[in-house]
Amino acid sequence: MRFLRLFPVLFFIALLFISACSSEMRLARNIQHDMQQISVLCEFPDHIILTNSLIETPDNLNDEEQRAFFDTAYKYSKYVQYIDDTIFLRKFRENIKQEFENYDVHYYRKDQFNEFISSGGVLYLVNFKQLELEERWEAFHDEERFNDVILEEDFWIMGLSHNAWIDVAKINDTVEIQRQLYTESILKDEVDGMFFQNQWSGEVHYQYRLDSLKVSDIGELELQSAEDFLIFILNTIINKEIRDRLDYSEGIEPINEWKISPNSGRLLPEILR
Repeated sequence: MRFLRLFPVLFFIALLFISACSSEMRLARNIQHDMQQISVLCEFPDHIILTNSLIETPDNLNDEEQRAFFDTAYKYSKYVQYIDDTIFLRKFRENIKQEFENYDVHYYRKDQFNEFISSGGVLYLVNFKQLELEERWEAFHDEERFNDVILEEDFWIMGLSHNAWIDVAKINDTVEIQRQLYTESILKDEVDGMFFQNQWSGEVHYQYRLDSLKVSDIGELELQSAEDFLIFILNTIINKEIRDRLDYSEGIEPINEWKISPNSGRLLPEILR
């Protein structure tokens, strides 16, 4: 009897959930099928910060000591001392532009502001406030089950990370302020390893081959980071558009976070928790 009294309420909640899912999926599908409605204007810093974080910065350094420490760390870096940040930034900008265009998003430079404003559609300012190339240690982890026991192996490998602090703001937005975001794209040593069990003693040990990151690999990061950052930015824009349109039309919140698959280009949902 209690269930029968609750049934109308549960049925109403189920209807709302189904309606929200249906509206959200329809919006996501429409946005992906019409990416040409989105225009972005990208701004970039004048230079990229080059950082060697392999050596921990001592505490209580004054300004002069800190500058001397960072100069020394840069001098003895394995990778960043060989990077021409001007060339890297130029190629990264070219790649980011191409990535937006690959998704049919209209791309504008800072000096094209008037064209951007008059382009119509949905307008977003994407400001790369700070870019950094940082060499650092990256944690490596591997595990495997042996006879109901999970064996683990952990050690440090070298990595080179392109870090980005980005402001993403929708023009004439009355719903929320600009989003200040952080993302990174990392190249690192490749580990090909596995656990081996000695058939006589039963002992298990880990063997691996390390394909170390080389200076000549740095060029890969110009393209890889453009691809990674583009997906990150588009995910941010698409989820905001879905939130805004759901709120405007029906006063409901999204159930999913939507992410573009880098492999297929499809827009896929992940249930928000």
